[in-house]
Amino acid sequence: MAKQRLANTDTHNYTYKGTKSSGAFGYYFQRISGGVLTILLFLHYYMMHSTTMGGHSHQETVQRLSMWEWQVFYLSFVFLGMYHGLNGIWNIAQDYNMTPRMRMFIYIFLMIVGIAFSAVAAITIITVPLKFA
Repeated sequence: MAKQRLANTDTHNYTYKGTKSSGAFGYYFQRISGGVLTILLFLHYYMMHSTTMGGHSHQETVQRLSMWEWQVFYLSFVFLGMYHGLNGIWNIAQDYNMTPRMRMFIYIFLMIVGIAFSAVAAITIITVPLKFA
């Protein structure tokens, strides 16, 4: 009796439905961004609750954001978090059988939301020390 093949075993030619991509970059970067976000979250929690520079007043926040190291830290936190969250929503949306038009609408909507919120966060992180110094 011959074995029945349930799927194509050649994984080099696999692409997602409606795309030309295998999704390998998105898959790995989702895991990498999750790991980096976990580290950033623990550093943020430790800094805010266990050190003296984790003050919660406006003046202390402006002082902290005036240092380029903290700006890089928070910008990384925002951009990785935005990518990770919106990519997760996109992956959930891909599980549903949608028309190409609906897929494109959801993708464009998520891109606009991501760019808008990331831009607002970046402008805030970079300009707060200039406005309140």
